[in-house]
Amino acid sequence: MKYRTRLHGPDGSSDDSDNTFCGRSEASKYPHQLAHGKDLVDGRDVFLLLKRVKSAGLRSSLCLQKYWRNRGRSRLQIWFQSACNQQGLGARSCRDLFAEFAGGTGISVGVMSPQMLRGRHMGKLLSEAKTKALVRWMLIDEETMRPRLPTATIWATTTDTATLSAALRITSGLGFQSGQYVNARYSIDRPNVKVIPRFFEHPTSAFQLLDLSFVICFGMKHAREIAPTLIFVKTIRGGYDLLNGLDSLIPADVLDRLRIIKLYNSPMPIDYRRQFIADSALRIGIVTGTCTYLIFLSSRVL
Repeated sequence: MKYRTRLHGPDGSSDDSDNTFCGRSEASKYPHQLAHGKDLVDGRDVFLLLKRVKSAGLRSSLCLQKYWRNRGRSRLQIWFQSACNQQGLGARSCRDLFAEFAGGTGISVGVMSPQMLRGRHMGKLLSEAKTKALVRWMLIDEETMRPRLPTATIWATTTDTATLSAALRITSGLGFQSGQYVNARYSIDRPNVKVIPRFFEHPTSAFQLLDLSFVICFGMKHAREIAPTLIFVKTIRGGYDLLNGLDSLIPADVLDRLRIIKLYNSPMPIDYRRQFIADSALRIGIVTGTCTYLIFLSSRVL
């Protein structure tokens, strides 16, 4: 470990971060994972603006509380699409996951989509004062709910990129008071990632997405002439139209031309998604915005 710190438990004793955060929560050498996990344990709201390894730092607060045998009971967490998919596997066995969340002992974790959080079942649970009082943490990846929870609930939210003015709007909308929360803003640590802030407009007809035609090199002879690119779209249908439009610009004699552009979204088979990046011929990934978990960018994003 290149980074070490000492944290004090409720009884005043010290525990090495290697044995608490890093050993039990998958937190690593990144200092912010330890520091902001400690902020949450100490009861401070956190707004974390960082490009990578955010989630392990948020989980570390839970692991440390469990290590200290804290009986604060439960937290509510909204996480990524793939985490929601894992949580959904329990529903196949006809278990009442909401009842388990509300009735568990020790520290419980609820992983929900925003739709589930605002749904009838969760609304019924939060109308019960006893259940609502048990919610210790609200951790949000890409940020609702503040009026429904006690003021003692600790909040943390993360986002990859936001301007200073956008960050102020986000925190204000979540009810964070200036000077009353940890504003953890980090620069993007991947210099080869380029974010192009441009809104593209194109004819609604498929096969005519000309604003993005620059992605395909005119007169190209080989797939390597296309810079590795991820394009995020709002809908799966829109991604399919874009795939057809860009594919029509690739010369027919280019080797592996049918593997140069691929779609990525949650309905795809799990094996396909796991091999998405591994395909050496892939140059352009067209991704729906809610399904980007664990896609590591190699060059640029449109």
